[in-house]
Amino acid sequence: MGETTFGRSATISWAINEPRGQNCSNVKYRIDSEPNLYDDLDPGVDYQVGQERHRFDQLEPAGDVSVNPARTRTYTLEAIPRGLVGRIPSLKEKTLASGTVVAGNIVRYTQMGDEWVRNPNPHSDAFDDNSNDAAEKAAEGSREIIGSLSESHRRRLHNKVIKLHLIPVDASITDLPPYKNLAGDTKGGSDWADAAGAGGVLKEEGRIVMACAEVEMLDLPGRRYPLGYILAHEMGHTVLGSPRSGGQFQLHAVSEAELRKLKELFEARVEEGGEFLPGVEILGDNKDFEEYFAEGTAAMFEKPWDGNNPDSVSMYTPDWLRENDPDLYDLLARIYSMPRRPPVIDRSRSTVRDHRAETGDRDRRDSGPIVRDHRTQPTVRDHRRRPIVRDHREESGSGVGDQDPIVRDHRKNTGTREESDRDPIVRDHRERSREDADGPDEPDQGPRVRDHRDYRGH
Repeated sequence: MGETTFGRSATISWAINEPRGQNCSNVKYRIDSEPNLYDDLDPGVDYQVGQERHRFDQLEPAGDVSVNPARTRTYTLEAIPRGLVGRIPSLKEKTLASGTVVAGNIVRYTQMGDEWVRNPNPHSDAFDDNSNDAAEKAAEGSREIIGSLSESHRRRLHNKVIKLHLIPVDASITDLPPYKNLAGDTKGGSDWADAAGAGGVLKEEGRIVMACAEVEMLDLPGRRYPLGYILAHEMGHTVLGSPRSGGQFQLHAVSEAELRKLKELFEARVEEGGEFLPGVEILGDNKDFEEYFAEGTAAMFEKPWDGNNPDSVSMYTPDWLRENDPDLYDLLARIYSMPRRPPVIDRSRSTVRDHRAETGDRDRRDSGPIVRDHRTQPTVRDHRRRPIVRDHREESGSGVGDQDPIVRDHRKNTGTREESDRDPIVRDHRERSREDADGPDEPDQGPRVRDHRDYRGH
């Protein structure tokens, strides 16, 4: 049920398999959402006709609805008993499924005199074709990355909205109202006015503000990076979080445990002198865990830092991360719902090789655990040595004597072996057999044997 918006409504689809042969007419379905902290800050936005309602009643077992929440919401699909059935206390409403829709907006600007001002109308004639193309590609790229987040990471964005500010071709980032305070700032060795983008920072009212230059989404002169790289990189920062004053870090979609793991991986890689992606390596001593995560995000979505360098293109892929930085790959795969690495099999303890060594069959290539276990089941190897099998052979004179007490007793009773067992029950059985043929012997000291003879009148 999870989706994201970024310039369009999200679609929630469902299909309920009702039990065959059962009357489900006393059950109704609905989609509801959790209360949103900032609902009253956007009057009318969440309830525009055809865009967003917080509850959908009287739903069919299968269908879809469109939503466009002003803030990230979690929607639940519920089954509710109605009529007389609904009055039974034990039959309460039941949640069948849930999913989170991440809210995102594309913010665009037009120039009025010397100022760049926000234009809320996406269809304004003030935007040229290039600007419209950039906005559409930015929305598609945002939906690809944010839409890949796992459900648990979507939910951490509850009550928040991602605002992607597009920097017009003829403007710099410090011309836009949210970034004017950075004009003249050269912290980190570069001028903010030259920045092609900025990662998300949590502002008031749950707004996560980020930026990307329109030119970086278009195949036009002046583009400094491959198409989509800046957006993927800055989206990585947005998913992770942003630093706060006092050395604190504001998390967005990741957990505290994942942040600790990320820091451990980065520090270990620095200590070991491990290879970093070029976009991190170029920072030298200024590289940190934030850039490590952002570049890893770009690699997971195959957006290279340098499109003219074949090595860079080949490195910015999930396969390269899986092979060269597997722990970072696993962390990112969990966050972005991508396939994890297969488990590593310890070949030195493989049951398959042991089985081949026993049977001499070196050509089989079986790695299925069920098959391996089946071929090495103890019952398969031990079947011929089971006591009941040996007993049967001994009884018919076809086998070699066994020392099992029950087997020995049986043989002694039939006269197939020398008397050698001192088990009291066995002695009693043998001596009873001789008494019937030769008369009573001296009384045995075993109380059970004496009582037996007394009972028979001996």
